[in-house]
Amino acid sequence: PKLVRWLVLAPITWVGALALALLGIVVAPVALIVDAFVRSNWRALRLLTLGWTFCVLEFLSLPAAFWVWVTSPLVAAGRRTERYQALLRWWLGSITHAIRWSLGFEFETDFPDTGTAPLLVLSRHGGPGDALFLMNLLANEQGRHIRSVGKNRLLWDPFFDHVGNGAGYVFLGSGDGVDRILASSAMPARGAFISFPEGGNYSTRRRGAAIDRFQDAGDLERAGAAESLDHLLLPRTGGVHAAMQGAPDSTLVLIGHAGYGDIEGLGGIWRAIPQGRTVHLEARIVDRPDGWDDRRVVHDWLLACWTDMDRWIAKRRHQ
Repeated sequence: PKLVRWLVLAPITWVGALALALLGIVVAPVALIVDAFVRSNWRALRLLTLGWTFCVLEFLSLPAAFWVWVTSPLVAAGRRTERYQALLRWWLGSITHAIRWSLGFEFETDFPDTGTAPLLVLSRHGGPGDALFLMNLLANEQGRHIRSVGKNRLLWDPFFDHVGNGAGYVFLGSGDGVDRILASSAMPARGAFISFPEGGNYSTRRRGAAIDRFQDAGDLERAGAAESLDHLLLPRTGGVHAAMQGAPDSTLVLIGHAGYGDIEGLGGIWRAIPQGRTVHLEARIVDRPDGWDDRRVVHDWLLACWTDMDRWIAKRRHQ
């Protein structure tokens, strides 16, 4: 229940974040000694710093989120949402800066001029923190009011529980339909609704499991489609179709990125620190297909978009 999460889990998380942040300061000299001996490009210190930053942000942001919640009845509804958006922008800017420094990544971004039109953003999902980087790009670099679709398990983080719900995010469980996406995807000017059609972060294990699942179910068409994508998971049509119906006047933007989607798990992150990688992010405006009210039309169109993106990622990886 929400009140249990807010009144029980949030205080426990706040105290835990403070304890871990203090412990990180004590452990930092040990990380320095380890890095000095193994000559690992300061990997231990970088990872420790990333974890420490997350704990500090959790410690600072939870009281701020609680204050916004408590004082919400005193402000107008629109102003209330903007306060949550401002807190989210601050958190995104801070955590993405820490991830960039820790992993030693540089970003090259190619984003078209979309003016003030509301956006419906369809993005690939792969690599550590890629969703956070995309949200930070839209919220802080482009000054947009953002809303996204996420999984219900994110609500176990009290910050996302408070701020995500306050900012209008949509959190879905495994049995939830697409009605909430249909009702939430319409955005005002300078707004952006973000959807990740793959439904999860790409990994070779997830790709293989999806192919096996389709084959076991006798769905050879989807199994073949999933197998044809080397760097992406097969996109799901339902949420995208609902978002398009809920936001018929939004500009569609397709986003792909290449450069760190191959990093999987903590082991992959450890090996990637710091390699001086450059992550390429490309956004392009796409037209809705003719007859986009038909779910099958959207299915075929979305698969074609993902096939083009898969080729683009392969080309980038070879460069």
